Amino acid sequence: MLENELGKSLTPKYVAKYLGVNVKLIRQNYKKLGGMRLGHRFIFFEKGVENAICKEWEMESPSEEVRKEERKNVQDKERSTGMGKQNASVRKRMGRKDEHNLLD
Repeated sequence: MLENELGKSLTPKYVAKYLGVNVKLIRQNYKKLGGMRLGHRFIFFEKGVENAICKEWEMESPSEEVRKEERKNVQDKERSTGMGKQNASVRKRMGRKDEHNLLD
């Protein structure tokens, strides 16, 4: 009955092999992976691990439109389109000297 609800019991070693990571990483993140700890033992169940993985995949990433807007806001239109690039008029206005001829 319990196996029908939770799935088979899995060892940290099996979960690590399945996910392609180190066993230590599995033990450190057992709660995030739907596992539980009983004394010094870590126990995972198939459905718990599956639900944890699906939950991570459902997290939304920013859409391309949001990323474009963020990039647009980074540029300083008064100066230049390149980040950190300054032309001679900007340096003169800001009172900066190009002693080593690195800014052109």
